[in-house]
Amino acid sequence: MKSTITVIVDEAKLGAAALFSSYLVWLLTFILCVLWVLQLYWLNSGLKKFPSIFIVSIEAIVNEFVAVLGGMLYFQEYQYMDSTKTVLFIAGFLFGALGISLFASKEIKYDSSSKTKIDAESSSYMYPNESSVDQSEPLLIDEGK
Repeated sequence: MKSTITVIVDEAKLGAAALFSSYLVWLLTFILCVLWVLQLYWLNSGLKKFPSIFIVSIEAIVNEFVAVLGGMLYFQEYQYMDSTKTVLFIAGFLFGALGISLFASKEIKYDSSSKTKIDAESSSYMYPNESSVDQSEPLLIDEGK
């Protein structure tokens, strides 16, 4: 994303004609849009099959990795890193991924009578998938009237 915006800004400095006539701007914009659509497709497919806490956590780790690695390669920031900075960078990334993974792995209890999941910490109800929700009746919202 950052590299695409940088290319667009650099082309825009040359004028509108240069911006809209640059094949690189069109190519990067097209690739970015395709990847966004694929990301939404993957996210929705995962949310249909698995609890949202796992899917959102995995997406956070993947987004962090792709953004950092993409920026590092595009802007060649790795050339300015000595061995100490490299080790600290890898350790920091792994520490962040571990934190997200630990957050996603919290214990979830099931209520067997209603086939819903109960969050162990907040006691809020969450449905594991669409099939456990009775969609035959309309949702009624009590507005206090």
